[in-house]
Amino acid sequence: MVNKLPRSLRKHILDSTLADPFLKKHGCNISYSFESSDPAKKLTKKEKKSLRDYTSYYSFYTRHKSACGACGVYRAKKIGVSVFKIDGRHLPLHMKVRDVSFIRETIDRVNEFSSEKDYCKFVKNLHKQTYGSRCSEENCYFPNRIIG
Repeated sequence: MVNKLPRSLRKHILDSTLADPFLKKHGCNISYSFESSDPAKKLTKKEKKSLRDYTSYYSFYTRHKSACGACGVYRAKKIGVSVFKIDGRHLPLHMKVRDVSFIRETIDRVNEFSSEKDYCKFVKNLHKQTYGSRCSEENCYFPNRIIG
């Protein structure tokens, strides 16, 4: 079972001048705690893995205000995904344009590569050219899939 912070506490934190500006914009992402619905019952391995995966993603999401999932485009296109959502409506226009251009190029060029490994190398190089920094696990939506 996942419990959210009480609304009154959440409002207090969000209204606080000490609160992280990211949390003020993304209040729905405030910390969660996990509890067993039956305190006498131990969590199964599957439940533990699910919680670990969730907390890992949540921790990543709250620490990193900007992240990349472009390496996932290869697999997504291969299974027929044709629409991608880019997070960042709160960003300035020039950053939105840069992000859309980056993803557009990764989508347009996916068919040039016969392997995911080669595609990921291309995406890493394009990321460095576009953003001035190398692709890393810390900024990746799919850190367990980083190839090359």
